[in-house]
Amino acid sequence: MVIDGIDPVSVGAGFRIIPTPGHTRGHCVLLAGDRFLFTGDHLWWEPEARRLGASRGVCWYSWTEQTASMGRLLDKRFEWVLPGHGDRGRMPAEQMRIELAALVERMRA
Repeated sequence: MVIDGIDPVSVGAGFRIIPTPGHTRGHCVLLAGDRFLFTGDHLWWEPEARRLGASRGVCWYSWTEQTASMGRLLDKRFEWVLPGHGDRGRMPAEQMRIELAALVERMRA
């Protein structure tokens, strides 16, 4: 399957691939059941700070695009962040959205 653009693509009951360019040009995340967000390398949980994290230091394509991609995730519902590297995090979906919004603001600063 080739995914072109930034629109989510359904790939079975309850699964969506969401293009999130930034970390790399073709980065995507997988949202499973509006509960689990498999994020690859662009988003993770920082346990010491108890917040979501991202880093310019591992952004290989465009920080501006990555920030915009994170912003587009704000309208998605999920409770778990399951990264390719780093710690996973879980919280109620409403709180996860608040944490993601705070991260997007830090990324814009």
